[in-house]
Amino acid sequence: MSRLRIAVVGQVPPPHHGQALGIQTLLEGAYSGIDLLHVPMRFSSEIDDVGRLRLGKVAELVRVVARIWHARWMQGARVLYYPPAGPNRVPILRDIAILLTCRWMFDATVFHFHAGGLSHAAEHLPRLVRPLFWAAYGRPTVSIRPSALAPDDGRFLGARHDRVVPYGVTTPASGDAAPPDDERPTILFVGAVRESKGVEVLVEACARLHARGLPFRASIVGRPVSAEYRAHVEALVASRGLDGVVRLEGELTGAAKWEAYRAASLFCFPTHYEAETFGLVVAEAMSFGLPCVVSDWSGVPSVVDEACAVVVPPHSPEHVADALERLLESPALRASMGRAARERYARHFTVATYHAGLDQAFQLVRPAAARPLHRVAAPSEAPATRHPDSAPATHA
Repeated sequence: MSRLRIAVVGQVPPPHHGQALGIQTLLEGAYSGIDLLHVPMRFSSEIDDVGRLRLGKVAELVRVVARIWHARWMQGARVLYYPPAGPNRVPILRDIAILLTCRWMFDATVFHFHAGGLSHAAEHLPRLVRPLFWAAYGRPTVSIRPSALAPDDGRFLGARHDRVVPYGVTTPASGDAAPPDDERPTILFVGAVRESKGVEVLVEACARLHARGLPFRASIVGRPVSAEYRAHVEALVASRGLDGVVRLEGELTGAAKWEAYRAASLFCFPTHYEAETFGLVVAEAMSFGLPCVVSDWSGVPSVVDEACAVVVPPHSPEHVADALERLLESPALRASMGRAARERYARHFTVATYHAGLDQAFQLVRPAAARPLHRVAAPSEAPATRHPDSAPATHA
């Protein structure tokens, strides 16, 4: 069997967020009869730059297109791997420009939906943009999403094959066990510090716990989306009388990040982020044996089960506070749920299982790449519009 070359377009850290980490881990894998050619994409160097339009990003778009052409014609890549945008309009327009310029050259396309919600955003695009949207995104060979509960953007686009491949994470061996309980258990949040990640929900829940007289600390780890938002959260913490109880630690990476997990007693991730598909940080917390409180939002509940986590409604500080109180008051419950979390991580969310799932998905493009002169529909051949409830397109 001849080796197949796949041009993997995508950003790796920095910044440190789920998509960049997922692509980095993907590139570190070994796949059956497949070589990956990384096409770097760096539209955002900081988390607060994601989704914003800048002149420098136009220059980067030109560079990305040139790199994709080089991978196709000079390095022999026959398959295009691309991570579509979430529901933000600026990245969607960027994707349309790149895909219309490059996708027609390849025999097959793999869309990996690290961000979800493209199908919902399509309905709100200007009418004149919709034919370009379908020409760029329509009928991929394979779509991949991290969770069956994440938006089914691949089906919406008419993907020939859809695969669910949960993320895998690597953490230090010393993270095998949660730390001993102390008199003030630590609640940990890790993620982009923004409103839609549930940061304010967590602060309000902590205010309720503090009012109930429960001893605890809360550590919020992550880069704020802006200096203004950090100031807003700090003001909220102060106004709720939580100075010295809730701390904003900023972004931590590498050993410092793992130490934050190791020092925690439980993990809280009350996200309602519009592009959420999985919650990679939840799997990281589980690898350290941390019991979790997570929101019932997109693919996040699929990461956990009732033995290792409490799932609460989104946007609900009261439910978050009640779940945290239950765990704070019972070291034994924290210990048993922590053991279950570690076991679930080991069964489902290791890097080995992630690479195996990706390998199976990548093998699905072989028939398309084996056919001579096969190509995707040119822009003029793509459907002008499709409703999300319509049947997927038929493929040759």
